Amino acid sequence: MLNEKTFRKIYNDYLASGLTVKNFCSTQGMLPRKFFYWRNKLKEQLPPKQGFVPIKFKQEDTADQFQPSSNPELRAAHEPQTCEIFFPNGVCVKLTGSTDPEFIQSLILLNAPNHV
Repeated sequence: MLNEKTFRKIYNDYLASGLTVKNFCSTQGMLPRKFFYWRNKLKEQLPPKQGFVPIKFKQEDTADQFQPSSNPELRAAHEPQTCEIFFPNGVCVKLTGSTDPEFIQSLILLNAPNHV
């Protein structure tokens, strides 16, 4: 029989898994409705599910500001930037160079709870 202590452990395992509730429950042999029942019953006492922090991009036209330099520090500041997105399931997406902010946003939203 499931009790509060047991569900807390299950819930911590769920948070660490990075899976959806449906996928997690199927790996645990648990009905999703039972998971939701206990989560709602203890929602004030459970830790929140960690997600992505929203990112806001400010587009700047820096092409005409670039001046080649013999100073390595200045050259490094103008080299292509790398963006890494780490998903809760362990997948890492690395983007190098100038990437469209809307594209990055679409990658981040893949993890949104209501994403189809």
